[in-house]
Amino acid sequence: MSGENKYKGHRKKEATLEDEEMHLAQLKQNLYDLGLSGTKKKTAEKSTIKILVNDMILSRSTEQLYTALGKFFLSKNTTFFKKLEAALISSDYNNVAEIYIGRLILIPSIAFLISSVFFVIGVSLSLPGFDMAYISVPFIMSAIIFFILFYIPFERVSSKRRSIDINMPFALTHLSAIASSGTPPEEAFRIMSTFTEFGSVSTETSNIIKRIDVFGEDITTSLKQVIDTTPSESFREILSGILTITQTGGNLDAYLSEMAKIAMFDYKLAREKYISALSTYADIYTALLIAAPLFLVSILVVMNIIPNTTLPGNISIMDALSIGVYGLIPMLNLLFLAFITFTTPEM
Repeated sequence: MSGENKYKGHRKKEATLEDEEMHLAQLKQNLYDLGLSGTKKKTAEKSTIKILVNDMILSRSTEQLYTALGKFFLSKNTTFFKKLEAALISSDYNNVAEIYIGRLILIPSIAFLISSVFFVIGVSLSLPGFDMAYISVPFIMSAIIFFILFYIPFERVSSKRRSIDINMPFALTHLSAIASSGTPPEEAFRIMSTFTEFGSVSTETSNIIKRIDVFGEDITTSLKQVIDTTPSESFREILSGILTITQTGGNLDAYLSEMAKIAMFDYKLAREKYISALSTYADIYTALLIAAPLFLVSILVVMNIIPNTTLPGNISIMDALSIGVYGLIPMLNLLFLAFITFTTPEM
């Protein structure tokens, strides 16, 4: 009796192993059907490349060619191209992301091919200036073009952010005045979008109205979309507050009035800080570019009285004076002027 039970237990164990193997085989088949197995994934990649080649062959214009390339690289879901796509949307760049990314890939590639052909021809004909030591020139040229095209949307995002932050105090004051008359948020943004004096703030309000008029969205959905794409953190917070008030039925006039006061206070505080910094820059300029050159010129003039006196490097006193007066001092003044220009906040 015990032997029979042992035999049944052994058969039950064998049946369990077979069930596990069948379950594993079924799982592999399901993964294959979903395209998650290695063979299916490779097949899908080959199919994607085949679609790309077909689209490029059937392209009848450069825009279609750019679109085919852009769709292919965006389909890879890489962080590199996703960041570029987000920058294009945020900067209001007048181009579709697929077309711009396709141009980003194709133009440097064409530049590389053309420069490589010229380089090979120049080397084969032994033309002056063409040498194998400069074989990296085509790579450098194409890389420079690629990074310039890649950088342009991000520079536009930065410029738009600065424009919003600069104009926001005045735009909020104007928007508060419009809202104080009891105008609904949608109409207030519509009125703001007609003014171009507020830079990118007017552009963002235009985007809100465009989404309402063109896409048929309501004010809350449109605000959410612009909140996700605006590059200014301060303006994003303002729009989030307007969105909350719109949804809850709060006092929009009081909110905008308070935000306008805070933004104007921050604006004035930033200008006061810059004026304080300018006074420090003025002291530095007086010491380094007025007092110091006069002191050095006086010393060199006195040293020139002594016969056969030279400076280190066997430079004569008069040559040093000429270099300092006509070269060094003007160059330092230009550098200081450039520093002031680039550090001055936009008004």
